[in-house]
Amino acid sequence: MKNQRGFEFSFTWLFVILIGLAILFIALYVSSNLLETGSVEYQTRTAAELGALLHPLETSLASQASYTVELPEETRIYNRCYPDGAFGTQEIRTSVRSGLGKEWPRLGEPNSFSNKYLFSSEIIQGNKLHFFVLPLAMPYKVGDIIVLYDKAYCFVAPPRAIEEDIESLGMDLVNVSAFKTSCPRGSVTVCFDGSRCDINVQIRGDGSSGVVNKNRTSVNYYGSLVYGAIFSEPELYDCQSTRLRKRAAHLAALYEGKSSLLASRGCSSGMESDLRIYGAALLDSRKTISDIGVYSDTLRRANDLLSCSLF
Repeated sequence: MKNQRGFEFSFTWLFVILIGLAILFIALYVSSNLLETGSVEYQTRTAAELGALLHPLETSLASQASYTVELPEETRIYNRCYPDGAFGTQEIRTSVRSGLGKEWPRLGEPNSFSNKYLFSSEIIQGNKLHFFVLPLAMPYKVGDIIVLYDKAYCFVAPPRAIEEDIESLGMDLVNVSAFKTSCPRGSVTVCFDGSRCDINVQIRGDGSSGVVNKNRTSVNYYGSLVYGAIFSEPELYDCQSTRLRKRAAHLAALYEGKSSLLASRGCSSGMESDLRIYGAALLDSRKTISDIGVYSDTLRRANDLLSCSLF
């Protein structure tokens, strides 16, 4: 009897233990999923807050600005660009690492925009964000070049216009030097004088366009896009410049309509045909952004001569 009761006693407790382990496993599984969901939600919310930060970074055609934002925790920002669609898409995702963990959490859901153009490395990391913003005129304002960076840069013998931009913006971590040997140690060197640097800029014509060589890749620039070419990855730069060209083409069509409207009111600009050609050139992938700059300069000069200007 004792053996039988002992056997029954052991079996009962074994059954209880098995049930308890099953409940514990389910609880841990559910808890883990809830924590993971909370983490993803937190990362998503952080990306949304960063996106909200980008909204006020808008300038007029003649203004520019720089910002430094301190974050409470170390953050990775993933900058993605997609050129498809009417205006393409700017996508931001974040991963925030708390002081308790060493691993980077799973990325949150993306925060997307059709009217923002963020130039940076594909991944920016740190607890301090450095931004500067300049308008892009082609020849009317197309959008704002928003540059995000996390490294020190040294511009070697830049043209006066670029040096004035750096001085007026007060860019953090960006220095100007007459010689490469005078650059702060560890900074990314950007040369304009033909020296061999991490990034090399070749200026063409009147100085408004040229080529930036970075990571063994060359990209063309026009106007303030020179900063996008310097501070971002070449692939990301190509995508954002494509998006800006699409926006410029859309605006060209709007200005063409405005020109026709002004003509009906006795103030003809005669620029409808030029704007139509310009819009087609913007969408022609065979034409570089430097080529587009030639069209843009022609339109700007024509607009300056009008008694009732279009833009």
